[in-house]
Amino acid sequence: MKADFWDEHYQNNHFPWDLGEAAPAFVKFFENKNKAKTILIPGAGRGNDALFLAKLGFDVTVLEISEEAIKILLARANEENLVIKTLPGDVTNFISKEKFDFWVEHTCFCAIKPEKRKNYVETITKNLKPTGFFVGLLFDFPLTEEGPPFGGSKKDYETLFTKNFSLEIFEENKFKHEKRQKNELFLVAKLVR
Repeated sequence: MKADFWDEHYQNNHFPWDLGEAAPAFVKFFENKNKAKTILIPGAGRGNDALFLAKLGFDVTVLEISEEAIKILLARANEENLVIKTLPGDVTNFISKEKFDFWVEHTCFCAIKPEKRKNYVETITKNLKPTGFFVGLLFDFPLTEEGPPFGGSKKDYETLFTKNFSLEIFEENKFKHEKRQKNELFLVAKLVR
């Protein structure tokens, strides 16, 4: 997807995928983790998860293609006196100088066309520290050409991640938001280069 596609959504206040708050699964997973860790969030949009994680004390960076989303996120962070770093870029072809402890995925993967997803997982691998983790909420419904969202299945994700990751947790999301009661998987995968 091009940046202008996403910019238009934010300019028109149209982001039906936005939960309006941090994903409950991330709240549960990160609340008791060591806060002296770095997190990269791709396609963070308005930044609900980024704001929550920054409030907990994590060092949060957002990788976002939409300048409009970045403006909204930074305004929200400023209102709460939070520091969130932003990097403009394409999640399927990005390398940061800094490497991260966690790559936190929420509604970005499903917006990537299936033929680009291998590139996305390679990008994740290149941007994590050697002991890094992918933590993600992934949609579980048949692939379609009419996205986003484009869908995906547990088998699809296993195929993409098992080359460079150990799948530590991979199950139906137990901590669902009321807007997402179906079709959501929770994956925690440790990089194993």
